[in-house]
Amino acid sequence: MPGEISMRWRIAAALAGVLLAGCAHGGPNATLRPVCARNDAPAVMLQLPAKGNAQYPYFRLRIERPIGQVAGQDVVVRDPDAAGPSAEWCDASGCRVIRSATATTATFGPLRGDSSVTVRLRTTAPDGKPFAWEGVAPWHGETLVCG
Repeated sequence: MPGEISMRWRIAAALAGVLLAGCAHGGPNATLRPVCARNDAPAVMLQLPAKGNAQYPYFRLRIERPIGQVAGQDVVVRDPDAAGPSAEWCDASGCRVIRSATATTATFGPLRGDSSVTVRLRTTAPDGKPFAWEGVAPWHGETLVCG
């Protein structure tokens, strides 16, 4: 009996660890990665799944600055046609720029020791309803040559 209880606690602790590890990254497939800006300078792309949206299954935010200038900052997208950050809803065939009276805002925490960043995002979904996401996005800092 004591061995059975001890085994149950070990299994429960292992399952809790697996569940917490999945939550620590704000959901599956949220990522931050380097991309090239429109002017071929270094930029950062936040991409995350948009659960429940079959038409546009993922969201992208492009910030035309390197990760060192994004971490710890607030980013606001007001005018999708202006230079600077851009926000879009995407599917396999392409992306749709977000045009809304409500700005897209993202708050980025500092770059953590495990190369991840805490992100809080507020934007408008394709159907016009508010969309919010909070979580931790891992930074995939592969080498990228722009220009």
